[in-house]
Amino acid sequence: MNTYLAIILFGTAALTYMVRVLPFLSGSIQKMPNAVKNILNMMPVAALGALLLPGTIQALPDMPLAGLLSIGAAALVAWFIRNSLVLPVLTSIGLTWLILIAH
Repeated sequence: MNTYLAIILFGTAALTYMVRVLPFLSGSIQKMPNAVKNILNMMPVAALGALLLPGTIQALPDMPLAGLLSIGAAALVAWFIRNSLVLPVLTSIGLTWLILIAH
């Protein structure tokens, strides 16, 4: 392994570790403002969205609109039926299937 690559690899690993561990070591988690706590609670959802959207558009290169419509339908179902994960997923799969067989 190249020395430069090893330094970058271990440096980013150490930095990521520090960012994740520092709040726990500082004990300031309880003292954070509610706005910061809310933002940190939304981070997993934002990261999932950043991964999901490009994959949905690229999954069907000939019909990117099918993926976008199915995500929109799943988001609507998830908005109105709050405590269900299965129904939005089934809605997305079903709508994508209908669009593909209709095309």
